[in-house]
Amino acid sequence: MQWAPSLGHQAFRYFLIGHAFTTLGFWMQHAAVQWYVHQLTNSELWLGMIGVASSLPIVLFSMVGGALADHYPKRRVLLTSQTIGLFVMITFTATVWVEPASVRPWTVLGFVSLLGTVRAFEIPTRQSFIVEMVGKSHLLSAIALNSAVFNGGRLVGPMIFGIVYFVADIPTCFLLYGLTFLAMPIALLMMKLPDERRGDPSHARHGEFFVGFRTIWADRRLLCLFFVLSLVLISGGAYLTLMPALTRKTLGLGEWGYSTLLMCNGLGALLGSIAVASLHRVESRRAMILIGIALLGGGLTLLSFSTWLPVACVAMIITGTGWVAFLASANSTIQLSVDDAIRGRVMSVWVLAFGLSNPTGAYLAGWIASTIGTPTTIFFSGIACLAATLLSWRLLLRQSVEPPAEVS
Repeated sequence: MQWAPSLGHQAFRYFLIGHAFTTLGFWMQHAAVQWYVHQLTNSELWLGMIGVASSLPIVLFSMVGGALADHYPKRRVLLTSQTIGLFVMITFTATVWVEPASVRPWTVLGFVSLLGTVRAFEIPTRQSFIVEMVGKSHLLSAIALNSAVFNGGRLVGPMIFGIVYFVADIPTCFLLYGLTFLAMPIALLMMKLPDERRGDPSHARHGEFFVGFRTIWADRRLLCLFFVLSLVLISGGAYLTLMPALTRKTLGLGEWGYSTLLMCNGLGALLGSIAVASLHRVESRRAMILIGIALLGGGLTLLSFSTWLPVACVAMIITGTGWVAFLASANSTIQLSVDDAIRGRVMSVWVLAFGLSNPTGAYLAGWIASTIGTPTTIFFSGIACLAATLLSWRLLLRQSVEPPAEVS
């Protein structure tokens, strides 16, 4: 398949289908948990606590997950994590269904913490498993399609929650999410991979969790890329946090306006994924990092001046396109720059960067917006991303491609 060569691999097609079901379930569950907790507490503080509880385990355990991904067959790690996730969801669903009066906010907090722990092992393993299915030559296409599935799920999942909640109830939403955990194990068992790569399991028991950090520190190009990644995540990645305020206070619209903006952002993300999936050359991938950040900065700058919904929609499409183009290109660049034996641990640093930068950026965006206003905050976010574009050109694109660093 010339447009998306990664789809020519049967194993990846199975993987993509399984991931699509799991992603739809995740975003449906995300909306359901937020709604359920607000019903229980009527407190915005508890919504924030739920967000922290879901992301904190990823920060704490992603390094362990990356080490396991490097030292055990990745298919086995994914099967185990998905099975545990299924057990957690079925247990919680049964509790909500059979004993709803016994469910307290702390019960939900513990549940999302357990799911976050499962994701801490699943995400770096899944990220580093893609190259084993498609090879390095088709990795960029595969990562872009993986991003398209994720963003498509973010767009459709909450809509499915609304339909299921209207027709049935909250426990049914949780049950459906639990059932989606079956999709990935089925896909993994149907795959036919010639050889499953694994390292020495004893290394995972002797403090080798920080090899990813040492690898990045030893490679100036990787270090610069992670620096740019963190800068963009903190300065530009939190724009969705401010969308409700922008919709209500600046555009003067309600829920339908908010949903329209999110749908436009999802459309842009899909367009960015399609564009990146068609790239094949290393030079194109590295240039797309620069283009993605520039589009993100330009879209945010346009959004900050938008007082009319059609203009805001165009800005959100541009922003979503740039966001995914940057992330998919940066992800593939990192994976292709490291040795197979340490890819899982390097990608665990990628997961950790998201786990630390996203809440930091969201908090800063909210605090600054409460002081100087939402449009001004978004404007400075766009300017920061445009500045990061120049920094990326200087630090990344002017450097030659170096072989993967070896870290003992």
